[in-house]
Amino acid sequence: MSEFILVLLFAVFAWIAVLALRWHATSRAESESYGDLMASGELDGRVTRTDFRRSYLRSEGPVFGTVLLGSTLLAAVALPVLLALFNMVWRSVWETSGRPPLLEVGELPHLLILTIVMVGALFAVAWFCMLWYHTNRPPKLRSEIVRLNSEAADP
Repeated sequence: MSEFILVLLFAVFAWIAVLALRWHATSRAESESYGDLMASGELDGRVTRTDFRRSYLRSEGPVFGTVLLGSTLLAAVALPVLLALFNMVWRSVWETSGRPPLLEVGELPHLLILTIVMVGALFAVAWFCMLWYHTNRPPKLRSEIVRLNSEAADP
């Protein structure tokens, strides 16, 4: 069992490392892109590098992968807490109902409802994270360039 946990931890740390490398590569590409867009005249000369960097990272960065990692970590933290709460509530209901053998922890009704609750919790985490992502969807770089140029033109 401990080997399985070590493999999972290794996979999560590898995922974090890959995302960090992708953010770093995006940051490097931003400096090249800024120079190219300034040289070609597509970007107004009054657009600051800081504003362009913020817009570039928001539009070209691996935002979806980052949200996916966040939802995975949220589920990894929330599910054990939910499991403990569910078992605490189940045991209190079992105790107050006179300890019927059918409702004991580990029996079929307990396992069935536990499975339904856990799958529902996973769906809720996925729904919440995807709702957040699609509400805050990264814009296209072209639309960000147009926005930056129009903001730079307006004093």
